[in-house]
Amino acid sequence: MKKHDIKLGFMSPFVAAACQALKEQPAVNAVIDGDDIVYRDYIDVSVAVSSPKGLVVPVRLRPVCAMFA
Repeated sequence: MKKHDIKLGFMSPFVAAACQALKEQPAVNAVIDGDDIVYRDYIDVSVAVSSPKGLVVPVRLRPVCAMFA
């Protein structure tokens, strides 16, 4: 914190682990559509961040899990 004036949290390793788990177990990322099970070919992870005005979910132009590939 003293050198770069930022705090590092534990969220990055948790998101990386979730991305890896979703890649290894695609059934967890599937949805039920009527009588069908749809396996998605993408992983979308959003993380809420606390701010003085409340919780904010940043919009990512690049998928978060792609950063951990």
